[in-house]
Amino acid sequence: SNQPPNEPRERDYVLVGSFFTFAIWVGMGAAALFELLRERAKLDGNVAAFGSVAVVLLAPLIMGVQNYDDNDRSQHTGARDYASNFLESCDENAIIFTYGDNDTYPLWYAQEVEGIRTDVRVVNLSLIAVDWYIDQLRRKVNDSPPIKMTVPRTAYRGSNRNLIPYRGNNNDRRISVGEFLKFVGEDHPFQMQGRTIKSYMPTKQVYIPINQQQMIANGAVSQADTGKIVTQIPINISGNYMIKDDLAILDVIASNINDRPIYFAVTCRPEKMMGLQDYTELEGLGLRIIPVKSQSDPQYLIMGSGRVDTDAVYENVMNKFRWGNFDKERLFVD
Repeated sequence: SNQPPNEPRERDYVLVGSFFTFAIWVGMGAAALFELLRERAKLDGNVAAFGSVAVVLLAPLIMGVQNYDDNDRSQHTGARDYASNFLESCDENAIIFTYGDNDTYPLWYAQEVEGIRTDVRVVNLSLIAVDWYIDQLRRKVNDSPPIKMTVPRTAYRGSNRNLIPYRGNNNDRRISVGEFLKFVGEDHPFQMQGRTIKSYMPTKQVYIPINQQQMIANGAVSQADTGKIVTQIPINISGNYMIKDDLAILDVIASNINDRPIYFAVTCRPEKMMGLQDYTELEGLGLRIIPVKSQSDPQYLIMGSGRVDTDAVYENVMNKFRWGNFDKERLFVD
């Protein structure tokens, strides 16, 4: 069977069963052809072997001649350019959250092999639930300085904080995210279903304090937005527990929001944004977290989050984005 038509990339491995079956028939056919030439045509064994091989090789030869142009990718730079466009959507020294394989590995290739925007730190949400990956964020990578974290290393280690239950009530105190992370990162052990849980959420009323002057100085917002800048961004913690990846995402955002541009790739799952949709700005293929509230438009899904920086989008699309040679070559790619 063929791969489903809505796949985001060519997944050749879905065809492996048919490859195996076809290879079995090729092997049987080659053996049968050899026996036919040796017994019926009375050819010497070596001659029959070379003859059967020559005939069998006609199949891939014909396939290569007929299908080469359809499958030629020598001028197809779509994956690299797609990655470059994500990176170029980011401001200098940015952090960008990506979600899956297609929006992560091409970006790492672009940075590590071609040296494209090595100042941008790619944080993959599919890996951030494990301690070793969270720990790697604290390191300098290429031209990207270490990501600051509030929760200590030991608090993330192993199974620690895989599950962080909520133990507050309707009269929860509203606290800053710094105070929240400090508490959750400390040991406050209790027993739950026969297991010792290291810590818990004392409240779900959490906000990110914003340094307005620093945000303006960093270029996160313009002088024209001075009157719109909020002093706090609320965090939406839904449900009665938080898992490790949610904690790490919140830690990265809260610990760096006033110092570095932070983006969610437009391919991310909205539920990983912790209700920050109204505090984002589309600048290309990335949604930048900004201290300005704008009404999201849900009909455009995640790309309808917040507002659009039309000047940044124009600059990125018209002057920085690359198009995989689709604008220059006749490529046999849908």
